Order: sequence, then C-alpha cells, then structure tokens
Amino acid sequence: MNTSTLLDDRILTVPQIAEYLQLSKSKIYYLISRKQFPHLKLGKNVRVRESDLQKWLNQRIEKCSESSSLFVGINYPNGLVSK
Repeated sequence: MNTSTLLDDRILTVPQIAEYLQLSKSKIYYLISRKQFPHLKLGKNVRVRESDLQKWLNQRIEKCSESSSLFVGINYPNGLVSK
C-alpha cells in the first residue's frame, strides 16, 4: 500500500465500528483484547482502518460460507470456540 492510499484510508472509532456492525462497543473491545480484530493503538485510543475492517469482514464471510456463523474462529470467555 503506497503513502497516498494510506492517507486516503478512513480511520474509524470503536463506536463507529459498533454501529456499522450492529454490535455493542464492549463486543468490539472484547475482540480487540483477544487480538481477533484488526486495530491501531494511538496512545490510549483504539482505531481501525476502514480497509482492515473490510478485509476482516471478507475473511469472515468466506468462512461463513463453510459454517453458519459470521464469528467463526472467535474464542468466547466461557471456553466455547466458534468453528
């Protein structure tokens, strides 16, 4: 990715992502804390490049065609793993 593309890539906040995905902010933070969601740390702030979000979604959609869950491969706190 060249410099002009990086600068053109929109940077999203967790509330923006949560609204877009129709998930809670806490779910997004949970995925980030488990390193299961692409993100950037800017000091104490968490941001996500729009292109990284799109790649993440595309990967989930591809896996979803093999399974019934959009959240394939996510580890939940109770020990359950979506396969």
